[in-house]
Order: sequence, then structure tokens, then C-alpha cells
Amino acid sequence: MIIATDIDSEILAIAEENAKNAGVLDTIRFGQKDLRKYIKEKMTGSLISNPPYGLRLGTDDLKGLYKNIASIMTSNPHLNGGIITSYLEFDQMIPWKQFKKRKLYNGNELCYFYYKKMERE
Repeated sequence: MIIATDIDSEILAIAEENAKNAGVLDTIRFGQKDLRKYIKEKMTGSLISNPPYGLRLGTDDLKGLYKNIASIMTSNPHLNGGIITSYLEFDQMIPWKQFKKRKLYNGNELCYFYYKKMERE
């Protein structure tokens, strides 16, 4: 099961319509939720995120958003996955022994995929 969340209900409606058009609506559970609600939750599995970059989509507290993402990723040793972003300050927010960074493009925009491997017991 895939869980897809966003704070913006309009974005969720678009995502749900895209999932319906792709024929995968029955495999995704959509819900409106603020990212900060995940900080204290213990999570396992995989997390993939494409948060605002601060270029086309502004946010009042972009640095705080990325600190929250880093906190979720690093405080859950059994959570793997990654973040797609061009926000280079994310480099200073993560422990590099747990992450790898790969260059890619979102359209013409240079971005990076920060990938965290799940720790093994």
C-alpha cells in the first residue's frame, strides 16, 4: 500500500485524479496531513518526497521544512528512501554516512536525489 499525503487539498485532488488516470488508484491511500505530524511517528518502509524547492513554489519557512524532513529520515533507522530537490542547504542537514547524492534534472532544473539506505539490524 502506498500512502500519499500533502498539506494542500488541491494538490491531493490532482494526485488522486492522476492515480485514477494511471489505473493505480486502488493501491494508494490519499490523506491531508502536515509533514510535521510525522516527526514523532516511528516509521518503517520507504519514503519518497519531492518537497518545494523555493524557486517556483515558495514557502515561508523552507529551511524549517527541510530540517523536518531530515529529522524524519534520520530519526527512523528502518526508513529508507529519498528526497528530490534543488535545495542545496539540505547537504548540511543530513549525516552523510547514511545518505548518497545523485544529480538529476526535473525538466531543465538541476536537482539532486538524496537517498538514505535503511539500517540493518
